[in-house]
Amino acid sequence: KAEQSIRFRSLPSRVYRDPDFTVKASASSRLRVSFTASGDCSVSGSTVHLLSAGKCWVTAHQPGDSNFNAAPDVDQRFTIEKARQRINGAAPAQKTYLDPDFPLDMAASSGLPVVFVASGNCEMNESYVHIVGAGNCALTAHQPGDSNFTAARIVDQQFTIAKADQTITFGDLPSTYFGTGELLLNAQASSGLPVRFTAGGGCASTI
Repeated sequence: KAEQSIRFRSLPSRVYRDPDFTVKASASSRLRVSFTASGDCSVSGSTVHLLSAGKCWVTAHQPGDSNFNAAPDVDQRFTIEKARQRINGAAPAQKTYLDPDFPLDMAASSGLPVVFVASGNCEMNESYVHIVGAGNCALTAHQPGDSNFTAARIVDQQFTIAKADQTITFGDLPSTYFGTGELLLNAQASSGLPVRFTAGGGCASTI
C-alpha cells in the first residue's frame, strides 16, 4: 500500500456566536477526509459549530483503503474569544409620584440578566422601579458578563418624577346661628396631607 498524507491549513481564531463555518482538508491520495472535534466546538461533516468561548480542536482523518495506508491524523487548534455584548433600551418617560411600580425596558444583547441600581427619588424592588417621591430618578444598568461574554458597557439613564395631583373632599356645612358655638370642619385631602382652612365674612377659623 502507498503512504498518504493530509494537508489541513491552520484555522484562525473565532468569536463565540460566530456563525457555523466549513473546514477543508485534502489527502495526497485524493481520498475523502473526515473530521472530528473536541473542546468547545462540535463538527458535523465538515461544518464546525462553536459551543462556547475557549478552545477547539479539529482533527482531520483519512483511514486509507485497499491501496493506501491510513494517513497520520492532523490536528488544528484555534481559540474562541468571548463575544461582546451591549445593553439596549432607553430610560422610561416622565413618571408621576404614586405611579405603580414598573419594569425597565432594558436588556442585554447576550440575553444575560441586567443588574440595575437606582438612586434619587426611586429604588429597585427586585426587577421593578419603585417611586418614593417627586424629583429625579437615576438608573445604572450593569451586565458583568460570564464565561462566554465580556462585560457590557455600563449604561446610565435618568428620568423626572412629577408631583402628583390631589383633591379635597369637603362636605356642605349646615346653617347655624350666632352664639351657638364653634362649628367643627371636616375635610380630607386625597393625598392624606393635613387640610388648612381660611374663613371670611361673619366667621373666623381656628386650627
